[in-house]
Amino acid sequence: MSSPADCNKRHLGVGGAVVYSHDARESADNYPHNVDCPFYFRAARPDWKLMMRVLEMDIPDRTRKGVCKDALYVYNAPTYVTRAMDEAGGITGLCGTRLPPTLKSSGEYLTVVFK
Repeated sequence: MSSPADCNKRHLGVGGAVVYSHDARESADNYPHNVDCPFYFRAARPDWKLMMRVLEMDIPDRTRKGVCKDALYVYNAPTYVTRAMDEAGGITGLCGTRLPPTLKSSGEYLTVVFK
């Protein structure tokens, strides 16, 4: 998954995935500002859980008050109408370059959203 065209796709039976905030070829195919771009992940089996590691992050859009204008949100659910995981920044999400800890689902779903 490497472009805005991949938004809203459901990835069922995931054994592993890589999500880029822009085209992997370093082209100008970046996500536009003010976009909601969810990726839905479901484990390959209902009794499995998911784990997410952020290996690299650079989302520099903080306001002077420290609020993220663009951010990454992670939800421990099959949708993003719930509260984002506290370990992933909660309601403010993740931005900047500081990496979150390894995130683990309590069930078979994780939803990741670029906003």
